[in-house]
Amino acid sequence: MSTTGLVGGNTLPVDAGVLNTDIGDIAVDGILDYLAFWIKNSLDSKIANMQASPTEADACPSANRFNYDPEDGGGGIYARNPTPALYVWWDGNSQFLKKTTLWTHVQREIHAMYIYDEIVLPGDSGARHGLLPIVNATFAKAAERGYHPSYGYNGDPVGTPIYVSLSLANLGLIYMGGSPGVLWEVPGKGTNTMGGIQRGFPALKAKFLIEERIEQDIPSDSDALIDASLSINANDGFDSETIPYVDRELEGPDGADEEP
Repeated sequence: MSTTGLVGGNTLPVDAGVLNTDIGDIAVDGILDYLAFWIKNSLDSKIANMQASPTEADACPSANRFNYDPEDGGGGIYARNPTPALYVWWDGNSQFLKKTTLWTHVQREIHAMYIYDEIVLPGDSGARHGLLPIVNATFAKAAERGYHPSYGYNGDPVGTPIYVSLSLANLGLIYMGGSPGVLWEVPGKGTNTMGGIQRGFPALKAKFLIEERIEQDIPSDSDALIDASLSINANDGFDSETIPYVDRELEGPDGADEEP
């Protein structure tokens, strides 16, 4: 019997693939790509029409998307990678959920951080004071809509819902909220500066909730070709006694092995 199956969009066992390619986390990689598209869709035109420094016209360049936590072990945040940048990663404990008789889910918190180009405070803050609220609104709308008519993940047709592409259960991608702030060149710098000129990176840290369904095992050819028995029973919800609705033999194609 085959033990190959899906948990969300991840196939277990993991295929060996090409030498030294990453293992990958389908949900994280897909959400990273999906949110980056929405950020660009929301902000590219406006940012390209602003002359004040910085002059980066791309709100989320493809090279500046990272599937890990940018926070260091000491609790500080750093922006050593090029900006603007988007980070998406899994954090917190997963939770096993028994949803129905047939289906179980794994619930995870997916975190995201959008970091904009370094700006000089207070001079550059005026024209960009609405940047982080727009990113927050974009995350909320991307999760609520669940798709974009001009977007398809990893070769899927445009308009394909992200929960379909990533095999997410229930409502797909749920936005739990975001928190704005400024990341300083040196963690901790930027406080008690008595109104002096400062340089920092506007940033929004956000959290999403997903559920990944543990799918049934995918049958191999030998599994699918055997004769099989099918029984369906139900009860009235008041006791454990069941009534048979279906009890039959399903024959495999000619030449198939008999059921063991």
